[in-house]
Amino acid sequence: MLTKLKLKVVLDEMAASQGEVTFRVATYMPIYLEILGLMKKCDTSSMHAMKTRSLRIEWARIGR
Repeated sequence: MLTKLKLKVVLDEMAASQGEVTFRVATYMPIYLEILGLMKKCDTSSMHAMKTRSLRIEWARIGR
């Protein structure tokens, strides 16, 4: 729950500044690392692994 709240704060900050946020490593690194941990946890689940893989491919494609 705390991660969702932190992520919401980040997204709210980006929206309020119209996407021009100066990211500070000390502020966002714990959130980033927690998200990576959750992604790794999904990768070990047979039920979620295929879906998260396809989402990562889609995110990479959109980001180009």
